[in-house]
Amino acid sequence: MTEMSLSTVMEFLEERYPLRLAEEWDNVGLLIGDPEQSVERIMTCLTITPLICREAIEEKADLIISHHPFPFHAIKRLTTETVRGRMIWDIVTEKIAVYSPHTAHDSAPDGINQQIAKRLGLQQITTLYEDKNEKAVSNEGTGRFGMLPEPILFGELLEKTQEAFNQQVIPYIGDPEKSVRTVAVGCGSAGSFLEQAILRGADAFLLGESKYHTFLEAQFNGIGLIVTGHYISERFAMERMAELIQTKFSDLTVWASEVETDPIKYLI
Repeated sequence: MTEMSLSTVMEFLEERYPLRLAEEWDNVGLLIGDPEQSVERIMTCLTITPLICREAIEEKADLIISHHPFPFHAIKRLTTETVRGRMIWDIVTEKIAVYSPHTAHDSAPDGINQQIAKRLGLQQITTLYEDKNEKAVSNEGTGRFGMLPEPILFGELLEKTQEAFNQQVIPYIGDPEKSVRTVAVGCGSAGSFLEQAILRGADAFLLGESKYHTFLEAQFNGIGLIVTGHYISERFAMERMAELIQTKFSDLTVWASEVETDPIKYLI
């Protein structure tokens, strides 16, 4: 097994998912750890939870790459009296680093939204919003917008989504018999993107999760809304990230968390 500095892994991640693409409110990059520490074992996950912490410790991970930042909010007191405090204490005690790309991963050229758009078979894919960074290439930015090869029924797009995400239960708003061609995409909690999807003339909008009033707004505006579930819309990308890192650094041991599951269960 060959040791490698954390900074080397970070350089690879930041080439693929530039941190300048992260939203201003986000907390991305190295959140716990020493850039010069050695890493041999890396685990990816969507969200750090007590189960994830236990897996990382038991499997002797040196680095956790978590899509969702941990910690995210400022901490005034670090004690083991809270669940979050206990997790941070355990991670630091075991000298496990934590890195999060979050919205930089969402918006990267080959990031989560781009991957979803490709899964749906969209063509002429662009960002949903224009990127404010003048140096950014055209496929860097928030959300995605694209066209299906040919018009299909909204019901067929729902079936395509079920197949793409292997998800049986998918909440939606819209007429299954309506023809759709243009589709907007936003992983995770992307309800705020609905207005832009409407402005771009999207026939349908796929997102990870949605508030009730976003459903109503979509219905009022006649746009089909497809909700995959937050976990479903992003976890697959962390599995792919583990594969990419393993391919790049073949001497390291890299895996996607084996205990992480969708916390939301469905009665079918």
